[in-house]
Amino acid sequence: MCIRDRLKNKHGPIVARFLERFGKIRESLDVWRNLGLSPDRTIVEEAATETVRILGSMKDTQMIFDNFRWIAQASPDVAVTLFSQPLEAPAPDSFINGFLPTIKDNPSLANFLRENYLETMVLAKGIDDERWHSTLGIHYIETLFRLRPANSDMTLIVSDSHFAQIQAYLNKFRKFLRHPLTKYRGRTLLEKISNSWLLAEEVFLYGKEGEHLSALRKLIKHREFRMAEEYAAERPGKLLTDLFKIYMDVYREARRKLSERPKDEKLAQAMLIFSNQIEELLRKYATHPSLDSLVVLELIPDDWILEKDGFLMKYMLAASDNSMSLKRNAQISSTLSQMDIMEVDARLAKSKQATVRVTFDKVCDFCMKKIGEKAFLIYPCLLYTSDAADDLLCVDLGGRRIIKK
Repeated sequence: MCIRDRLKNKHGPIVARFLERFGKIRESLDVWRNLGLSPDRTIVEEAATETVRILGSMKDTQMIFDNFRWIAQASPDVAVTLFSQPLEAPAPDSFINGFLPTIKDNPSLANFLRENYLETMVLAKGIDDERWHSTLGIHYIETLFRLRPANSDMTLIVSDSHFAQIQAYLNKFRKFLRHPLTKYRGRTLLEKISNSWLLAEEVFLYGKEGEHLSALRKLIKHREFRMAEEYAAERPGKLLTDLFKIYMDVYREARRKLSERPKDEKLAQAMLIFSNQIEELLRKYATHPSLDSLVVLELIPDDWILEKDGFLMKYMLAASDNSMSLKRNAQISSTLSQMDIMEVDARLAKSKQATVRVTFDKVCDFCMKKIGEKAFLIYPCLLYTSDAADDLLCVDLGGRRIIKK
């Protein structure tokens, strides 16, 4: 480095701050931009940091973009700190659709800036416009599918570093889906991940959209029976009953086709699988309020044998005991409520029967004067004149008050 460059790097920051102090913002930014070309990494980082600080209080979008470009190329990590500044510009449309497309020679940099900008605007600042929430979600999906194609086999072996990258973006996407500030369109994201390896996320979005039957069918299609049962059991309504109906529909269809093609091993296996799932469902959730025993008994095939120690008999006994227990509890609760009402009525009747006899000899318990013709207050068993009660601040004037004329 020549002497001139050393002097420039040494005095440049001083000159830039001097110009900024006297309102020469554009000239100050030019000095910092020149310092950003220095081979000294420390000088470059300082120039980028100071430029971001100045840009954070500016409203001129074009000036922001002109200076942000060199910062992004020289120090991307410093550049993205601009997004967290309380600046009014740049707006999402101008940054995403206007500025980023101009960085054609470095797609990875543009993608890095896009991701950080959207994350800051959506997750940190909670921008109201739904478009950018959905845009961030789509960005995560597209990034995941670049790392692992949508229709790829989940058993595909990848390197540890590649797997770590996939997992990092998957965690980001899952956090985004559940973040309290996000306002994305679930249907838009569902269209992007439908029939992909993002099964858990697809099911979550179905649930967020209230399409619980679609979620259950998706899980059953992928033979994720445990997930389907937990999904149905954890949500309100009769989803376990709906799950039972789906199991029975698949079982009956496989049974019907097997009667036409008795040698089809796949149909026989499918019928056995769903028969086992029905048995497991009834065994685990016999007393769960989401599983309607009347629907179960109505849909059970007539030719299923009711054995003494069989799962069907055990289910019927458990469901019957639970139903009787619920009925008894309801009756007990109703009886207790009626007793409480009767007790309150009795207290009220007794209170209404209470009388107070006031003679000319009765005196106020506060001032010890005879009540005579004065209005008086009963609280709760002491007598006060109205004047004494008004003076006695600790007396609860919500007590029974009788005015004698």
